[in-house]
Amino acid sequence: GYSIRGAAPSAAASGVLRNEIGTETDTLAFLLMELEKEALAVSSEEKTDISKEPQEKKPEILLIDESSMVSTKQMLDLLKYAEALDKRVILVGDCKQLGAVERGNPFLLLQKSEMACGVLTGIIRQKAADIAFAVKETVFGNVKRAVEAIGHPSFLEQINESYVLSHPRSAVIEIKNKEDRLSEIARYFLSKNSEERGD
Repeated sequence: GYSIRGAAPSAAASGVLRNEIGTETDTLAFLLMELEKEALAVSSEEKTDISKEPQEKKPEILLIDESSMVSTKQMLDLLKYAEALDKRVILVGDCKQLGAVERGNPFLLLQKSEMACGVLTGIIRQKAADIAFAVKETVFGNVKRAVEAIGHPSFLEQINESYVLSHPRSAVIEIKNKEDRLSEIARYFLSKNSEERGD
């Protein structure tokens, strides 16, 4: 079998990936630095002892999340090191989301160049029924329907003559009156401890 090493362009995305797949993950910048070291070590080993038998290593998959945020230079380095070290690369992401800070959109270009692709159509991360529906509507460009769905009564089920949400309710609350809205924001903020408030 393969071992999996995950990475994402940002530390936050890397943390989410770690929690979801339960394996070692790093930022893409750190992974590229580590791969460069590995490639240099392999190169120097090959130069010093040609007769030495290569050590058997478990094949490795590099799983890169939020690939739309990967720049051209980062993608080039990633694929160059993966080839040199005989690793597989799986790119995961959505071209409609954030792009790279640096130049280029290699994730989109790779898809257009007939790279083998799989498409995920199921909504897994959002557990609240209204939010899952809103995400799906947003994907299809129906932003108005997506916003209207959040907290809508049609996502309620009748159980024992009382209405409860079929999934955990979203945290979106609309308070139309400005004074009431500001008062609720202040109350909510003050109900949190200093760590949750970021003090």
